[in-house]
Amino acid sequence: MKRIRKNIMILSVVGFTSLIVLFSGCSRDATTGFKKEPIYAQNMQYTQVGKIIKNNEVVSLINVTYLNSVDSTKWDNDKQNFLVGIYMPDENGVDTSLTMNTQSPVSTKEIKKDDAIYQNIALRNNWADYNIITFNDTEEKTVTLNYSYSNDNNTTISFTKE
Repeated sequence: MKRIRKNIMILSVVGFTSLIVLFSGCSRDATTGFKKEPIYAQNMQYTQVGKIIKNNEVVSLINVTYLNSVDSTKWDNDKQNFLVGIYMPDENGVDTSLTMNTQSPVSTKEIKKDDAIYQNIALRNNWADYNIITFNDTEEKTVTLNYSYSNDNNTTISFTKE
C-alpha cells in the first residue's frame, strides 16, 4: 500500500511539473529563442528564396524580403521596396536582370555588411551581395519579381501587395 501511494505521489509531482513546463513554454513568443531583434521574425515571414539551376547545378541564388510588408510605416513611400541578395559563384559573362511585374527598378542602394539592416536579414547568405531595390507602385494585388540569369534561365518570386 505504501508503495502504491509513493508511486501515485511521484506521478503527481511529475505530472504537475510537466504541466508547469508546458504552460510556461507556451507563454513565450516565437522569437524568444532567437537572439535577434523582433524585426528578424518579421523579415522571416516576408522572405522568399529563388534559385537558378543549370545542368542540375545551382548557378545563382536570390533572397528577397518584401520590405513594405515588414514595416509598412518605414517603407511608406508610394513605392514597392525589396531587400534583395544575389549570390552567383561564377559571375564571368553573366547577364542578370530583375523586374517587378515587368517594370525595371527605379533605384538600387547597396547594403554594406556594417549597415544595421544587414544584421537582421532573414536567411542571410554571407556570400551574397545585398541591395534595397525600389520599383514604382502598381495597381495589381500581387507583386511578382522575375530574376533572369543569362537570358536563358529565370525564377519568379511573388508576394501579396501591401
